[in-house]
Amino acid sequence: MSPMLSQAVDLKVGEKAVVDELKAAIPADRIVPIEKLYAIWEDVKAGKSKAMIIDIRTEAEFNAGHILNSSNVDSGHACGMVEKVTDPNQEIWIFCRTQHRAKYFTGLLYKYGYTNVFIADGGIKAWAEKGYPLYKTYRIW
Repeated sequence: MSPMLSQAVDLKVGEKAVVDELKAAIPADRIVPIEKLYAIWEDVKAGKSKAMIIDIRTEAEFNAGHILNSSNVDSGHACGMVEKVTDPNQEIWIFCRTQHRAKYFTGLLYKYGYTNVFIADGGIKAWAEKGYPLYKTYRIW
């Protein structure tokens, strides 16, 4: 086996270990159906909740259509959250296209010390499939 091929296999094993570790940091009850995100979104719009809804897709994905009043933080920028959200108990709802990137991002937030972070199962894809509205407007932090 060539060194390049064995290295690629090792990297895949290492990546799986990192993903498993990050997923293990997320309490099982924090991965919830898209309908729960919709209910929270309704509460936020009505002023009944101060939950943060964060879309971690790329800017181009976000621009194509997103949840009204959600914030866009690219999935590679979890490290910036500690500057933006200083309360570790803040209710935060994370979603991406499906939920793969959301597991990375949310796992990191739990490792940072956040305690109240949820993943919307199925992401924006599930949101759109339910017929929930998508917008092309921005929310500024």
